[in-house]
Amino acid sequence: ALGSDTGGSVRLPAAYCGVVGLKPTYGRVSRFGLIAYCSSLDTVGVLARTVGDAAVVLAAMQGEDELDATSVERCADVDAFARDVVSGRMDAFDDAPLRGVRVGIPEEYAVRELTQEAYDVWDDTARVMQSLGATIVPTRMPHTA
Repeated sequence: ALGSDTGGSVRLPAAYCGVVGLKPTYGRVSRFGLIAYCSSLDTVGVLARTVGDAAVVLAAMQGEDELDATSVERCADVDAFARDVVSGRMDAFDDAPLRGVRVGIPEEYAVRELTQEAYDVWDDTARVMQSLGATIVPTRMPHTA
């Protein structure tokens, strides 16, 4: 399914329903025909059962559109990933696909109102990302909490 995502309108329902919600990078998908709410944040997002399904839909939608001056050309990596999904070659991926990626974990977001279950999910996610090769870096973002 497709939806407009400005501040979480695709990603949050997906999280609540146990499916994938993808908000593409700004410009990756044309916004032509979308009713603008906040032009610099509006994107057309994807709700799908799996990351692979979302990638296939994104590959079909992405690319430059002469009717949207903010759109950018196709991303070959998205196309290649979608082809691998469709052909069933997911096993061809690197055993550490996040190698070289640094993920910042803002210390200010560990507020006392957060439930233990939420902390556990946060920690589990960081461990999974680390097991895939990412470097987890504690960060400070004092003006965001």
